[in-house]
Amino acid sequence: MSQINPTDFFQWRETSRRLSHWFIVTFILVSVLWFGALHLATSYCFENFKPRPRKNQLFGYGSPRKERTGIPAWFMTVSLAIYTFSSSARRVFKIYRGGASFLPTSLGGVPLSPTSTVLMTPEGRARETILQNVLSEMCLAAGISEPDLYVLPNEASINAMAVGLSPEESSIVITKGALQYLDRDELSGLIGHELSHIINGDARHNTIMTGWLHGYFSLTSVGLFMLTRMWRVLWLIPLGFTLIILGFLGDLAGKLIQAGFNRGRESMADAYSVQFTRDPSCLAGVLKKIGGLDSGSYISYININALECRHLFIAESLKSLFQAHPPLSERVWALEPNWDGYWHDFEADPVDFLKTP
Repeated sequence: MSQINPTDFFQWRETSRRLSHWFIVTFILVSVLWFGALHLATSYCFENFKPRPRKNQLFGYGSPRKERTGIPAWFMTVSLAIYTFSSSARRVFKIYRGGASFLPTSLGGVPLSPTSTVLMTPEGRARETILQNVLSEMCLAAGISEPDLYVLPNEASINAMAVGLSPEESSIVITKGALQYLDRDELSGLIGHELSHIINGDARHNTIMTGWLHGYFSLTSVGLFMLTRMWRVLWLIPLGFTLIILGFLGDLAGKLIQAGFNRGRESMADAYSVQFTRDPSCLAGVLKKIGGLDSGSYISYININALECRHLFIAESLKSLFQAHPPLSERVWALEPNWDGYWHDFEADPVDFLKTP
């Protein structure tokens, strides 16, 4: 990752927009190839595993006429494709209907407002007020309306994400650890990064993609249903295994495409954060504290929504072989070329703004 230069902002934005279009085209092509693989697998299972009518032993009729497998195979393929698409459509509809609160609340987020508190201590309330003031200042600098704020009260790591379908209807989710360990300047860098995702449409793109990728995962559920509930129909067993594999591969391909898209957008969001704060050390401090914290940026509450939202966070929220974000060290060096590679040592220099009374 090259050093961040303010003169590169517009060029990075245009390059990122072109890349996003290519990623969408790639996702469509992968979906077409996946549909072809689904039909080949279904045809093979019909041809080789479905039992044939036996020869009539009573009247001695000749060999039974071979079944036409083309029509049933196509019917099964189209039915499974429709099921996959409808599962994705239902998920996207839920996201649209739930608005900017659907994904934050599904992760256990609690809304934060000037009249409500999440962290029930005086120090915690003071930190929440600082966060709200920082958000107001950064939104004024960015020229957009304030998104809703949510806090993940049970997450000790440092992380945050932006979700929403438009700048007018969006939310920023922040972990308790971010409130606990980041000072005011670092909170500014963190919020500036997330506002970039809202301004540039990343939040909308990633939120919708979260819904569409859900369909591939649902196909795996169909395969598991065939194996566990319909195991007496022997020819459905290989089809069930096939659907599990295809669902996994489709979901994996979608996530790889999404990760490639997300890595470029994360770099651009880092640059926009510097533009908003006018100080690279604000966001660099956040990343260095993530690298020095034992829990890092990983969240502890794992469910299907957490798996689908891992690319939305500012840093890796789950341990995985496929990273959806650039390495932390590369991002810090892009912000501070003279960084010595030292992560913030919390044991030697503890920071805790939420001490219980």
